This record gives sequence, structure tokens and C-alpha cells, in this order.
Amino acid sequence: MGLRKVDALKARILKHNSTCQVVTLPRLLEIEALDEFCSFLIGVDLVVLSADPPNAFELMAEIQKKISTPVINAGYLGRLGAIGPMFFPDSNLGFDVLAKNMDIECSELRYTINKNYQAPSYGPLNYLVSSICAHEVIKYVCGDSRFLHNKRLFINLDNYEVAVYDYISDEILLEHSNVFPSQDNLHDFDIVAEHYVTSREVDSLNEILLNDIVNNLLIEGCYRASLDIGCGIGTYSRVLECCSDMVVGIDTNQKMLDRSRKLGEATEYLEIDINEYKTDMLFDCIVLSLVLDHICEYQKCIEKVATLAQRGAKILCIPLIQLKILVFLVLIKKLS
Repeated sequence: MGLRKVDALKARILKHNSTCQVVTLPRLLEIEALDEFCSFLIGVDLVVLSADPPNAFELMAEIQKKISTPVINAGYLGRLGAIGPMFFPDSNLGFDVLAKNMDIECSELRYTINKNYQAPSYGPLNYLVSSICAHEVIKYVCGDSRFLHNKRLFINLDNYEVAVYDYISDEILLEHSNVFPSQDNLHDFDIVAEHYVTSREVDSLNEILLNDIVNNLLIEGCYRASLDIGCGIGTYSRVLECCSDMVVGIDTNQKMLDRSRKLGEATEYLEIDINEYKTDMLFDCIVLSLVLDHICEYQKCIEKVATLAQRGAKILCIPLIQLKILVFLVLIKKLS
């Protein structure tokens, strides 16, 4: 208390290492201080940007042009920790790409992840973001490692999933954890099937928060043909029966489908993977409830959904992983 953040930081660093030379610049990152920042940063090996004024990326782009120094960013996207990208002066990309996120040529995905950026603030996630960013700095300074060159790493503390966004290819590169059973071993799903059935049939957050919202979204329409992908025990298939001429529910778990058939006979239930499903029919309503969270080749799944959807169809996707729904929305729009 009573000290600027940079001065408090300097004191803490010197407390740990009195031989370290710490120089501070007590200025906000703003257009009026641009020349001061350029002079201050000349000669440094790497700049870490964690400021979040609305024009931070734009100002850093101007600074980087003048000092020819690599810059790495660290902060947040909503509840996700974000480390990177690391941009170099000789790269085809720079922080001007992040600054111009309103440009029509920038993808919706890039626009979204840049618009919602904010600097570190949340304690536990802050330590992870800061530590990983510091690790990237050490690797670069000591060995010229450039893992996050033109890339941004995301960390989801809710389920500990991680993903990497590539600014060159404009896509999410996902590293899958083992939080969910492997789709290659369908017996894994049998193990949790009975517990899943029980949890869906008693009062739960699904019943309180999710089902009413989804039900209202579905029954507000009238459909010729509806498809419930990953239908499980048929919770949403039975809702679709009320507003569809015909309903098809598909899932890879036989035990859940057996339960679905007992609870409702109007839906045609098929034990099959979505990518193996073949039909000449087009659907005007498609539901994917927690499907993308269980598959690795989710882009292939999205492309398959696009081939099954009638023009103007309603597609309702319910994911756990925020980044996957981001990619889902962008790809569906591109494929439509």
C-alpha cells in the first residue's frame, strides 16, 4: 500500500535477489507515453505484455516496429488463462493483427479471442499464466525456443483442458486430456452409463438450469425431421417428439439406447457413430448435447453435421468446453 505496482514489484524482486538490476517506468501504456516506452525498451531481449487498455495491442504494435524486439502476451479470455502469442519483428504477423480485430478480413474466431482479452487478475489462474509465460521467456532467452511463436495457449481451470490457437492457420489446435473416457473403448462408457441415467432422472443442475432452457429452444419450432446426436437416454429426443414429424436419435452406447427405447418409442434410435451415419434425409433441427467433449476429431463431426442439415436448419450445440463451441460456430458458418 502506498507504492506504485512497479515499485512494489521492484522491492520484492530485490528482496529475493539483491544483485538483480531492476529499472522501472512508472507510466501507463498510452499514446502520450509511446516515445518513453520505446526509449525504455530499447536493448531488451524480450517484452512481456500483460496490460489491458483498449488500445494495448495497437500501441504495442507501434512500439515493436520501433524497437525490433520480440513480444509475448499473457492474460485472460473470460475464465480462460491465455499465454501468447509471441510475435517477432521479422514475422508476417504482429500485434497490429490483434489490434485490427474489427477488420473484416480477420476471422470471427480471431475477433472473439482478441476482443475478450484482459490482463491477469484472478489469483490461482494468475500464478499458472505467469509461471508458464515466465517459462516461455526463459526458454527463449536461453535457447531461442519459440513454441508460442504466432500461437496462444489457453488453460481452462474448470476442467484443466488446454488448447493452442494458431494465428497462421487460424484454427484451434487442441491437446486432449483424459478427463473423458476414450471413444475407442466403448466399454468405458458402459461403466458410467448407469450413473449417468440416475443423475439425469433425479433433480440436478441439468433439470434446474439446462433442461428448461433447451426445451424452450426446441419446442418453439415445428420440424419435419429432427436429429439428436449423442442422444444418451433420449432426454431431448422425447422433447423433439412433441414438435417433429419424425425424430432420429443416435449414440454409440447400447445401454443408454436401451433405456431410451424404454422411455419413448416414437424416436428411431440407432447405435452408430455420427461419422458412420448414412442417410439421404436432411434435418431441419439437429441437437448435439455434450458430443464435442467426447470426440477427438470434432471438426470432422462438424463437417458431417453440415451435410445433414437442411438450409436454414436449427442446430443446437451444448458443450462443456468453451473453445470447442467457438470453433463449432465459426466452422458451421463457413460450411453453410
